Amino acid sequence: MKLQKMFWMISALALIGLLAACSSPTPPPAPTPVVVTLPPTQPPPPQPTTPPPAQPTTAAQPVSASSTDAFAYCTAVGNLDAPDARWTGPKMPDAVVNGLIQAAKLSPTMPKDVLAQQSFWRCMNNKVYACMVGANLPCQEKADTNKTPTAAMNDFCKANPSADIPAVVTGRATVYSWKCVSGKPTVDKELFKADARGFLSDFWYEIVPGASAPSASMANPASVNCVQKGGKVEIRKDAKGGEVGYCVFPDKSECEEWAYMRGECKPGAKATTVTKADNGKMMQAASGSIIEVTLEGAPGSTGYAWSFVSGNNAVLKPQFDPAKPLDQYQAGAAMPGAPGKFVYKFQAVSAGSAMLKFVNKQSWVQDDPKAETFSVTVNVK
Repeated sequence: MKLQKMFWMISALALIGLLAACSSPTPPPAPTPVVVTLPPTQPPPPQPTTPPPAQPTTAAQPVSASSTDAFAYCTAVGNLDAPDARWTGPKMPDAVVNGLIQAAKLSPTMPKDVLAQQSFWRCMNNKVYACMVGANLPCQEKADTNKTPTAAMNDFCKANPSADIPAVVTGRATVYSWKCVSGKPTVDKELFKADARGFLSDFWYEIVPGASAPSASMANPASVNCVQKGGKVEIRKDAKGGEVGYCVFPDKSECEEWAYMRGECKPGAKATTVTKADNGKMMQAASGSIIEVTLEGAPGSTGYAWSFVSGNNAVLKPQFDPAKPLDQYQAGAAMPGAPGKFVYKFQAVSAGSAMLKFVNKQSWVQDDPKAETFSVTVNVK
């Protein structure tokens, strides 16, 4: 009996050991996690910055809606080739007229209303500039710096292979003098300069506020050139009623002052006088010379007045206003209605032929049967 109990005890122990060997091992306990606490994150300190340099700006200065001060106006607008709608003053302010008389060295006896009608002003670099057109100056034209000949120049040189090209062909705004070389237009030399706005700087004067007119008498570079070379300047009316400067020399010959400066006319070219006895004739004249047509008349007593009908302005340029025939009348005796004479002057500006035609009639009669005509043909070489 004891042996049987021992057997069962040993068997039970063996079974328990066998079961223990076949079972999964118990995993070791998990290690305790280590928690590391970091200090709170701080944003990086701001880096010092250098602000970009301020860009210079030019603020447009306001112009009063009733701006009548030319100097304040130009200070405000800066640059304008002609006053705009903001300018409400006169076309040519007195202050600018006075300044032009001084800057251009005009005669103080020149009527200011005439000067105002023949002048222009503008703004450049916040300053006032003015120009007078009375002596054939191209005030409103920009300087022509083109060295390419025009069709008119080509045509002129075909007919005049070795001649100087007159301003009436080149245009007065050109900065060059031109001549024909072997029948082709060629730039001879530079005469003038253009300013910052493109105008001929030789003819535009800076006007100073508060300027007063001096007692000098030189109007422009052509006048100065005339006097320096022994001539005397005379101002006459042109075909548009403006004023033209003539250089009269000691021998009584004369040249339009700009034609003289450009070399288109020389001293010694005396005026060719044409009278009624030359009616229907053909005459010869030199380029640059003056053709003076003198016709007798008595408009005061008869109502008949000579007037210029037609010609060729490209060859013979009228030095008077054709629309005002009585302006050319010179009275004879002091008695009212006494006969006098009509004097018409023409400048020979280029080679060619021109037939000058005149009529003597009563202006209020459309088809006057008693009208008298006169004509003469002038060939300019």
